[in-house]
Amino acid sequence: MDWRFVLSLIFALVVAIFAIQNANTVDIKFLHMHLAISQALVILVSAIIGAVTVLLPSIIRSFILKKKIKETGKALAVLKEENDQLNEALAKEKSQMPSPSDT
Repeated sequence: MDWRFVLSLIFALVVAIFAIQNANTVDIKFLHMHLAISQALVILVSAIIGAVTVLLPSIIRSFILKKKIKETGKALAVLKEENDQLNEALAKEKSQMPSPSDT
């Protein structure tokens, strides 16, 4: 199992325990909103938003790298084909050249 996955599970467990132990109602003021909600909910939502904020650039980077790998694979295939054609042409040319013993 990946150590980052295990670490994230441990962190999620710590956050969940912290949120459960702090389940009092709190007043939240943000811009023109005023809410009275559970502190546990605020903690969990904040943790989720933080996780998504960290995960999103990672996902985007992964897609970009996969696209580059695919493009590189296509370029490699084209270069291999070109190499094969050049090797065939070289082999034909070598076979058509007179050998030094013939002169």
